[in-house]
Amino acid sequence: MTNNVQWLVLPTKANKDMEQAGADAAREYMERTGGNNLYAIYEAMVLAAPQPPRIADVVSSEMPEPVDDSELPVVGDDIYNAWDMAQQYNGCLQECLVVVKRLEVERKLHLQELQILREGVDAYESIIADLTAARDARPAGSHNAVAWIVGTAIWWSQAEAERDAELTGQAVVPLVPCSAPA
Repeated sequence: MTNNVQWLVLPTKANKDMEQAGADAAREYMERTGGNNLYAIYEAMVLAAPQPPRIADVVSSEMPEPVDDSELPVVGDDIYNAWDMAQQYNGCLQECLVVVKRLEVERKLHLQELQILREGVDAYESIIADLTAARDARPAGSHNAVAWIVGTAIWWSQAEAERDAELTGQAVVPLVPCSAPA
């Protein structure tokens, strides 16, 4: 592959240092060339990004300390084999803890993303409810609709919109002209 891409873990939102680095890069590039370059801004922001926490650092505080068996008495092979198996299990357990911690962090991130999606759906449903209430509050024939919305479909004929609403079970929302804000 001729295009060597390097990967970095970056925060989901820029912090103040990253924003300042991007602004400085934009200003410097503008002064130098008279134009601007998104790559210069991006690279400056990436260089200013904080380092992500290492999972090993997060997990290491919860891992048990290794057991020093140098002072244990030497005993028969059966007891030594059992001890050796237990130490191997502890080593496997420590490796698994890193994976479990990473999965817990990913689960928390996915739950946060799911919450954001739920908030978006709630906001959409609230807007639809407000539009429906506003439509229902108007006396019949008091608006001069230019189009009608049923779900995600836009109809230019009220009769077609009402027929679609009957088939889909969704509300008809009229689109009316409005004046621009002052």
